[in-house]
Amino acid sequence: MTLGLSIWVLLGVSLAGSAYYQIHQLDKPSRARTLAKAVVTSPLAVMSVLFEAPITLTIAFVLSSIVDVVLSYSHSKKYLVAAMAIQSVSLVLYAYTFSMFWVGFPSLELALLVLGGWGAGLLAVLWSKLDFARVPVITYMGCVLLMMTVSFGIDDQHRLAALGAVLFAISTSIHAVEQFHFERPSVLYTYSGPPIWISYYAAMLSFAFAFV
Repeated sequence: MTLGLSIWVLLGVSLAGSAYYQIHQLDKPSRARTLAKAVVTSPLAVMSVLFEAPITLTIAFVLSSIVDVVLSYSHSKKYLVAAMAIQSVSLVLYAYTFSMFWVGFPSLELALLVLGGWGAGLLAVLWSKLDFARVPVITYMGCVLLMMTVSFGIDDQHRLAALGAVLFAISTSIHAVEQFHFERPSVLYTYSGPPIWISYYAAMLSFAFAFV
């Protein structure tokens, strides 16, 4: 199998898993649902190997795949906190990968405004609902901010990673509000699923294609 064909097969598997999970997102946890979510990010890890991307990117994709499995297995807050812990490690690895191609902020003032505004705004929205999860959420948000900060200063060849970082922050924001503000089941909870998943998956694809 040629490299080009391998990439199309991997993308096909990833897209199929993404579509299946989106259709069954509100179903009760099942093996099929968990497997579908597991094969969304894991093919991107294989792609990163085929294109000889930094090993840290591959490990980050693997960890993100584990996070997807954890979140698909249960809706409980315990699993959410476990997923945030694992994803925090992956975010640090994404940031480290991006730092290899760091050239500096195009606009330091704009970067600080965007990063500070996002962090402070989201934390203000969530604060009254966090309870026991305050430390995990603040830690997780710090890792997202680190990843975004480094991505904003990446070189032009890998600039797609910055788009991925913004999409990831959008997904994180909607997901956080869903988890801590929306009742389950409810109309808001039901319709928050697609934008969370679409923005997250687009972020993962952006990270992958930034290095191919």
